[in-house]
Amino acid sequence: ETHPELTKSLLAWVNQNRKRLPDGTATEREGDVGVSKHKLQAKAEAIAKELLIPDFKATNGWVWRWCSRHGLNPKKRPLDPPTVQALQTAQIY
Repeated sequence: ETHPELTKSLLAWVNQNRKRLPDGTATEREGDVGVSKHKLQAKAEAIAKELLIPDFKATNGWVWRWCSRHGLNPKKRPLDPPTVQALQTAQIY
């Protein structure tokens, strides 16, 4: 990973948004709120800006590779949540 802090924050955000209803209550699958590719790109760029990562651009190719590395399927809408293994790997960095 080139930017492990970005990955850690983004995985946590995806996980949180996949398991929350609009009223803030936790859920497993029923009523699950998804994360679109466009939301993921916007959030990645916002996190990169917060972390002062210069010239970062969450292109379609970046999203595809990032999702593949972390057990997400960018073809599915909404994205499947990250696996426990992906979250644990992000915490190692």
